[in-house]
Amino acid sequence: MRKTSRIIIIAMLMLTFFAIPVRAATTSFTLTVTRDGQNQDPKSKRTEKAGGSKWKNRYYVTNETFDGLGTIKVKSINLNDSSITSNSKELNLSTKGVRDTEGTEYKTTAPSNQYYYLKAVYGSGLSKSLNATGRYTP
Repeated sequence: MRKTSRIIIIAMLMLTFFAIPVRAATTSFTLTVTRDGQNQDPKSKRTEKAGGSKWKNRYYVTNETFDGLGTIKVKSINLNDSSITSNSKELNLSTKGVRDTEGTEYKTTAPSNQYYYLKAVYGSGLSKSLNATGRYTP
């Protein structure tokens, strides 16, 4: 009876630990850029890129809010090697609330288990200042 109980407990523990799904790290961001380049907050928090079966050579940005008339261009950059960068993605009023399921590719192979950040620049527009919030997954 004791041996059977131990086996059942060990089996339950194994199922518990091996059934935990691995998810890519996602960070909330607030980006503010200005036309003249003054008083900006153009970078997101550093976020680790997932590895293993979740690895893709893409990053995902979902724009939840957008203030201003214009376009912010964002790209994902490796924290330790700025030559590892992505193609740019545009955020504006038309992308507000649209979930990014396609992602945007990196220009070169973006290694997993390394830190990346989202960098924004003023693309175009009528407003002096543009602000966007959302979620970023390298």
